[in-house]
Parts: sequence; structure tokens; C-alpha cells
Amino acid sequence: MSETLNKIRRRVGEENLTNSCGSSNCRVDTDNVPRERVVVNVDLAFEAHGGVGKHCDKILFYICPTENYLVVVLIEHKGGTFDSATEIAEQLQGGANFARDLIPDDINTTCVPILFHGSGSHQSQFIKLRRQQINFKGSKIPISKDRCGASKNLANVLSRAGILS
Repeated sequence: MSETLNKIRRRVGEENLTNSCGSSNCRVDTDNVPRERVVVNVDLAFEAHGGVGKHCDKILFYICPTENYLVVVLIEHKGGTFDSATEIAEQLQGGANFARDLIPDDINTTCVPILFHGSGSHQSQFIKLRRQQINFKGSKIPISKDRCGASKNLANVLSRAGILS
């Protein structure tokens, strides 16, 4: 399965990869997440591959160690407040479409779209976010969320999704 990650690396281009799942205003803690992974800086990769429209900030790919399938984590950062749950969903959907094109067709996958957010967003936007879903390979997937800078925030979301123990 590590060959799958190598194929993704080649398809996206080494120059479009990063080591961090966070951003300058939103820390994403990767403790307890498998070390063999690919993290795509979607801002760079999207432009390099001629993408148009909205897209998420990062995409994390790793192999689920117990079940042997590819995990695709779509990450959007909003270090401060966010005003539109619909826009968050559009950004994550753009990332899902981009990720789908990077994955070899014969690979089993699961997808987890996540918003990492700061404080100050209005509660009504969180309620709207709960109703939003991302379409990935024919499945409708709800958007998860956690706080920027929280300890083990990425592992906590993946555990709640049943993908990381």
C-alpha cells in the first residue's frame, strides 16, 4: 500500500507537498496519526494542476494500518471566525474532487472532511455546518470539526470517525 502513497506523491508533485497539516494561524496536531503519510498543500497543487474554483487548504493521505485502505482527510483552516458554512462545504468539496483525481482507481478509500476553527464563529454557522455533506466517490459524508491548536485535534476527529484507534 505504500506504493499507493508513492503514486499520489508523483501525481501531485513533490513541490506541492508539505509536512504540516496546519497553517500559520491554525495549528493541527498530528500526534498519533500514522507517520507514513502524504500531505498536499492544495493552494500550490491546485494552481500547478490547473484547478479552478474553491478548494480546501490541505489533503492528508495515509494507509489505515488495521484495515489496509487509503484514508483521505480534507482539511480546511479557519483560525479566526467563519461566516459561511456553505463556503466551507464548497471548499471541502473542491478538495474532494481534486483528491479523487489523485487516487488510483483500484484503491479502497474512506474520506473525512474536517474544519479546524478558531473561536468567535456564530453558533448558527456550526448548526448549518452539521447539515452540510461532502460527496466523495458516491458517498455523502458529514463535515467534522475541531478547534485549532487543541491537543491531538486531528487524531481526535479521526477517532470519532472510527478511522483511528
